[in-house]
Amino acid sequence: MDWVKLIFYGASRGNPGPSGIGYVIRDQSGAIIGKMAKPIPPDTNNIAEFAALQLGLKDCINHGLRNVSVEGDSEIAMNAIRKKKNPNWRLQVILEKILENLNRLEHFEAKRIYREANVVADALSKISAQGSFIHWWVQSIQVSGNADQVF
Repeated sequence: MDWVKLIFYGASRGNPGPSGIGYVIRDQSGAIIGKMAKPIPPDTNNIAEFAALQLGLKDCINHGLRNVSVEGDSEIAMNAIRKKKNPNWRLQVILEKILENLNRLEHFEAKRIYREANVVADALSKISAQGSFIHWWVQSIQVSGNADQVF
């Protein structure tokens, strides 16, 4: 089974304030095969975390990746997708989209990691909170659709 690792992060400057998402998708050898930094409307860091996870999963699915290991340092997001705890109603709206995407995967696992293991996605989210946008994939991955916006 070919697995990829989706590492996500959301940032908010001011909480609430200018916000951005970042995620990195790595293949089994650890090479980056996709990444995104995207500003989102001003909001909280939790909204940004959930948005990063939702869009990262959508990108995986759009590129035909069906075995995904999800890693992030957001305890709220990890507990929500493991169905240990329901988030507040604002996060619940995005969580429903996340769960729909998870159901489209063949296999997934979720692992909470420390922020120090998340430096690339963290940096992407912080530059996107300042207005930068990056979306990059290796040439050999074929896009099968467009990522929908969360908002």
